Amino acid sequence: MRNTALATFALFAAVTTAGAQTVTLTSLRDATIRGGSYASQNFGRDTILETRQSTSDEYKRRAVIMFDTAAVLPAGAKVASAKLVLTVKSGNAETRTLTACALPLSFDEPTVTWRRRNASASWSNAGGDVVAADPRRRRSPRPPAPRSRST
Repeated sequence: MRNTALATFALFAAVTTAGAQTVTLTSLRDATIRGGSYASQNFGRDTILETRQSTSDEYKRRAVIMFDTAAVLPAGAKVASAKLVLTVKSGNAETRTLTACALPLSFDEPTVTWRRRNASASWSNAGGDVVAADPRRRRSPRPPAPRSRST
């Protein structure tokens, strides 16, 4: 069974300026990128973000998300903490680890693929130029078991 995650996401950042405040950011750009025979296909218009880890490139999927912090955070603001919230909408009962990593380069939603970050530039590494993940990552909870109905 394939694991599909519809990500409803927001980035909450506690900003330290003259007075602490909480800012909610929504994504500026987001897309699923897939490996294998899908590595040159764009999924930027899909409304579902998918993630999947596999030993086979054919099944690898990553969600790439960009937030426009410059438009929301005041110049010179220091972020004291941030929280990324993803909501898994479907999948199986397996426990899986989701890891948030930084992408140091921008991407274009209508053209991003496993191999390319935009129409004119490739990623340095297929699957996105991922910066090492935070070792404090957390395991996602198991989704509730499907319920059967009696009629």
